[in-house]
Amino acid sequence: MSISVEQIDENNMSELKDYILERNKTTFVDLWDWRRLVEKIYGYSHHWYLARDSGKVSGFLRLTFVEHPIFGKYLSTAVFANHGGFYADNLESADALVCQATAVQEKFGAKYVLLRHLEGEQAPPEGWYQDNSYATYMLELTNDPDIFYQEKLRSKKKAKQDKKKIKQFWF
Repeated sequence: MSISVEQIDENNMSELKDYILERNKTTFVDLWDWRRLVEKIYGYSHHWYLARDSGKVSGFLRLTFVEHPIFGKYLSTAVFANHGGFYADNLESADALVCQATAVQEKFGAKYVLLRHLEGEQAPPEGWYQDNSYATYMLELTNDPDIFYQEKLRSKKKAKQDKKKIKQFWF
C-alpha cells in the first residue's frame, strides 16, 4: 500500500465530489459550495485533503480554521454542522490524514482539532476532541406527507402537548 495525501483545489475537486457522493453519511458541509459560502460570509480559511491509496482516493479530511474570542484558535472538521469532514476507507489513510491535520494544527497554532462525526463511525484520533453537543436525528421519509405525519410526527407532537398540559397543571 502506498498512501499519499494531497491538498484539494479546483483541479481535483471533482474527485472529491465523486468520493463524497459514493458514501452514505456525508453531508452538505463536505461539498465545495459550502466551503465557498463559509469563506465568503465568515472569512474562515479551509484546508482540505484527499488521501490516496495506490492512486485511488481513499479518504477525505476537511479542516476549517477558527479564531474564536472565547474558545481560541481551533480546527473543525464540520464547522456549523453536526458531522462531516473526516472519512477514510482504511486505517493507513486515516493515519495519513491525521498526520496532515497535526501539521496544519502546528502551522496555525491551533489549540485543538474538533472532530464531529456520527456515532459508530471512526473514533477520534488521539489528541482530537469529539463534540457531542450536536445531535443528528435520522428519519426515514415517505412520499406521502399524511402518512409521514401519522406515523412519524403525530405521536411525538401529542406527547409534547401532553407534557405541556401536565406542566401547566402543576405550575
